[in-house]
Amino acid sequence: MNELIIVESWEYTRNCYLVRVGFLVFVFGMSVCIDKMSIFVSLVGSLCGTSLGYVIPFLIIHYMDKEIPLWKAFINWMVLTMTIVFGVLGAFTSLIDLVKDIA
Repeated sequence: MNELIIVESWEYTRNCYLVRVGFLVFVFGMSVCIDKMSIFVSLVGSLCGTSLGYVIPFLIIHYMDKEIPLWKAFINWMVLTMTIVFGVLGAFTSLIDLVKDIA
């Protein structure tokens, strides 16, 4: 049997650390610029949470299982529609709060 051998080079490890440090500097800069970090967290949560929790699983189910019954497909489409509506509303209200906080 072929075994998967993962060899990490120094460049790969260095790049991983640079990405981590860059992300931490970005988050620190955002927290300094935005007085209320909870608004920024709310914006990221409304955008990423809905896509990771509902949209991506819907896409996987929709494209992998072509033989689902009509009632299950209807429920999936309703959940996707509600997710998009609530995700857009959450992002919109977070953006409004963010603009009010900056201005």
